[in-house]
Amino acid sequence: MIARREQGISYVFTILLDDQFAGVMSLNAVDLTEKTAELDYWIAVPFWNRGIGTIAAQKAIAFAFHELDLQILRSACLASNKGSLKVLEKNGFEKLNDFVFEDGKFKDKTGCRLELHR
Repeated sequence: MIARREQGISYVFTILLDDQFAGVMSLNAVDLTEKTAELDYWIAVPFWNRGIGTIAAQKAIAFAFHELDLQILRSACLASNKGSLKVLEKNGFEKLNDFVFEDGKFKDKTGCRLELHR
């Protein structure tokens, strides 16, 4: 993880609430030439519906646009994950399309791709 940050291709941030671990927010597949990255995150269940994801995403987006000078952020989530969709949409992401995960733990489930332009 440290090597990926040193290479400038991944930035991972710990989300804390009152000194408790609440989740992870990351910028992955950072491409400084194309000025793009993927925003990924995970919030621990006890911290759902508290606005933590929304605030952490705001901070990661600010870092991406102002510190890294990126122009486009992409993200994806399960189409059925209304909480994740809400976090992304509250931060200005727009839905591009639905798709079906081809592998991994979400294989054969419907996902939603979203994008945010600076």
